[in-house]
Amino acid sequence: NGSLLFQGGVLRPQFADPRLGDLPASGTSIDSTPGLGERAAQPFYQSRVAYSHPMNGSNLVVGAGGHYGRERIGADHTLDSWAFAIDYSVPILRRVTWRGENFVGSNLVPFGGGVLQGVAFLQPIGTAPPTQINRIGAGGGWTELIIKATADNKNVFYTGVGEDDPRDEHLLAGTTRSRNAFAWASYFHRFGDNTTVGLEWSNWQFKTRATVAGVPGPQGPSGTANVFNLALAYQF
Repeated sequence: NGSLLFQGGVLRPQFADPRLGDLPASGTSIDSTPGLGERAAQPFYQSRVAYSHPMNGSNLVVGAGGHYGRERIGADHTLDSWAFAIDYSVPILRRVTWRGENFVGSNLVPFGGGVLQGVAFLQPIGTAPPTQINRIGAGGGWTELIIKATADNKNVFYTGVGEDDPRDEHLLAGTTRSRNAFAWASYFHRFGDNTTVGLEWSNWQFKTRATVAGVPGPQGPSGTANVFNLALAYQF
């Protein structure tokens, strides 16, 4: 009773690393101000394969996907972007599901990876080209439990953790975000068929790494945040 799913995509390339100056100017569209992805003259390539099998009244799903892209800096400097990810959704019990995704890759700023860092570089004084350019590797992911507390599916709890962890050895001065970790818990209650209210708490742990003479040094400033969200949805 199992099944295989194959997916493939060819996407418009786009990079958005603000330190490289490739963000569209204010008031313009990406069409009038091409980013570093468009200047690479080739698209993003992505694919995924997933296996599905019935389990506990739902489906067990395990998938693996890949991404490849390229950006161009200046006249002739190109940098690759790649990622590999594994995703899963496991119905442990009829009303309890465990799901998540883990990834590794490099130059992942198009997807917010590397804590919004794709490339680190050292820029000399003046307008000379950078003396060093590092693609920033990163790994991480997220995992959560979904608990349907009642048989009518009107009361659902979510709880999970995740992280985005750039490789410290790739960081340089001005590009020092070394880790972003988070945890969350939420509750959704459905009133009838159209209205749902949700309450969520999330905790964020952010760290930086100082650099000394171009080499990662001691831990830099860090921060913690607790965020509460209340949402109301009406479907029609």
